[in-house]
Amino acid sequence: MWCIVRVRVPRKMESSLMELMRESARIWNETRKFILSQVDLNELLDLVSKKKSKEAYTILNALKWDAQKVIKSDVLHSQSVQAIQDYLTASIKTYLKNKLKDDSHNLPREVKWYPLVWKNQAIKFVDGKMILPLAKGKGKIVIPLNKKHKKQLSKFLNEFNGVIRWVVITRKYGRYWMHVFVKAEDVKSDVDPERRLFIDLGEVHPFVGWNEADNEFVFFNGRYIRSLKQLRLKLIAQKQSLLSKKQKGSRRWRKVKRSFDEQIWKLERKITDLECKYVKSLLDYCLEHRIGTVVIGDLKGIRENNDKGEKVNQKIHNMWRFRRLIDRLKYKLSAYGIRVVEVSEEYSTQLCPVCGKSNKPNGRIYRCKCGFVFHRDFVGAIGIARNYYNFELMKGFKWLAPEKVNVKVFKVDIAKSVVKSIVVSVGRPRSWTGTPAVRRSSPARVRNPVL
Repeated sequence: MWCIVRVRVPRKMESSLMELMRESARIWNETRKFILSQVDLNELLDLVSKKKSKEAYTILNALKWDAQKVIKSDVLHSQSVQAIQDYLTASIKTYLKNKLKDDSHNLPREVKWYPLVWKNQAIKFVDGKMILPLAKGKGKIVIPLNKKHKKQLSKFLNEFNGVIRWVVITRKYGRYWMHVFVKAEDVKSDVDPERRLFIDLGEVHPFVGWNEADNEFVFFNGRYIRSLKQLRLKLIAQKQSLLSKKQKGSRRWRKVKRSFDEQIWKLERKITDLECKYVKSLLDYCLEHRIGTVVIGDLKGIRENNDKGEKVNQKIHNMWRFRRLIDRLKYKLSAYGIRVVEVSEEYSTQLCPVCGKSNKPNGRIYRCKCGFVFHRDFVGAIGIARNYYNFELMKGFKWLAPEKVNVKVFKVDIAKSVVKSIVVSVGRPRSWTGTPAVRRSSPARVRNPVL
């Protein structure tokens, strides 16, 4: 698994780092110009379209090696120059792969500054300090780590047998940050692949799941995180409104921009921190219940041709960062041997788990004509389970309503910024008595008749 330690760079080093980033941009731009002048992109696209990607990538790799012989730096370390050229080549490969699927993709562009990168051969971590060398005779960059980051990095290196693979120094919202990437061994955990957790991903509540083995629900309340995202969008709107009334580049313009950037970046870090804590809480729940398979809905294409008005569009396009959440979930769970499966979300929140009839829920409560009443996100989690059994396992599915519904609720403690959990038991209403829906196996994208 990959572990990342983020460290803020001292302000006294920022001026020298900006000059190095401009040198890094020069390497990027000259390498880009060299490769694009030596290759015919239409020919490479033609090779990729004919499923000869290896040949196209071999040509690019050969040009990268030629560029490494010609383009060098008197300031940056040779490993840093090679890392920048590796990143550029990888970006062009991604362009070739995606251009055939979507014509809107563009080549990597020229830049004014580029992050500083060091490979593992050039990195030293001694006495709580990160030592990053420059070119021969140009000295080195020494960044001290505080007690928290020192303890965190030592844990990754010693307890998890990790190795520092990359160090990247980048700039965001006017501040400089060092990212230390550590490759550690995966953790061996006692999980059972047959024990599954079905999760409905949502914009309001990020994770709402159904534990099939214990017939228990998990509920991650996302109201507080959502309020932080709304505040972030308001700050961005205020920033753009004020900057439009000032002369760009003036002292007042820079002061306003710096003030809002600090507030927005602080909120961004807080949102990311709470999302990571929610993912960690979900991982702990899976390990506690020995869950080896987590099934989530496939949200690919949900934003395409989806115009539902100004308010809903803002939620879907600006506030709901589901892909980042899914990637973080896959990365974290896979390190502990837990498999993540994506299935279709077709009719997952519409079909009634009891009678199987289709109903469009209005608000947060799902109501069916048969008398079934439940939280719509719980119905969505059961629907994800139904689609998994129908489309992946090709088996029938049935859900039996328990006498008592146990819900484990995870919520942010605003005062301490930590995630706490409580278990709530809800009695089964009388309207739940009846025959649960049993779904036939069927091919994907075909609605299943009720037996």
